[in-house]
Amino acid sequence: MPTVKDLIDIFADVTGEPRTRVNQLARRLIDDGLMPKSSGSDIKQVDAASALHLLFAIAFADRVADASAIARQIFGLRLMDDQNEDIIAGLYELFAIPPDGTLGEVAVALLDPKIKETNFQIELAREPGNIFGAQVTFQFLLEKFDGKKKFDRKLTFIKEFSNIKSIAHFEIKFSNGDLNRVFYRVYQIGFNGFSSLRALLPMIDPFVGAPISEGGGGDG
Repeated sequence: MPTVKDLIDIFADVTGEPRTRVNQLARRLIDDGLMPKSSGSDIKQVDAASALHLLFAIAFADRVADASAIARQIFGLRLMDDQNEDIIAGLYELFAIPPDGTLGEVAVALLDPKIKETNFQIELAREPGNIFGAQVTFQFLLEKFDGKKKFDRKLTFIKEFSNIKSIAHFEIKFSNGDLNRVFYRVYQIGFNGFSSLRALLPMIDPFVGAPISEGGGGDG
């Protein structure tokens, strides 16, 4: 499980950003309480939320001083009201994500290392004035759910959204403003980037509290 230093090295390598910049952004996030602070021999490990805050800052913080504000804004993007209601209901069924859930909440749930059956990518967009939008795409590989008792009661729901026999494909959108504009910057983190990040993170449990009826430039 990575420390802050490990995460800095990984993100600098994967995104192609200078390590000095990634380190400066991380220090700012630590100072503002968005990443854990180590002291002496007490070396803290990062969780999914910390990793996402740093990734969002790398993507869109033009100045180090803006890192925390930008990371908070993107992490807190809300699900758009015009989503397919069944998909929103499904997020709750699968991951206990509420209808007013944030991009950060959904991303943390999908980054859990136990959810290996899911491919996940995110596309972030920014318009002048810190208007942000995000589209999250995730795919369930249905054949890998078969035989997993934990997901048995979820299979019926997932298969309802399957256009291909073996894959259920979801797209959900988030924003903090008017999306009927031309965005001037887009940053995409692909399937491979999130698969690699998931493998490094501590185990978390997105199913806590779930209903009994039972989810730029860089490829970071």
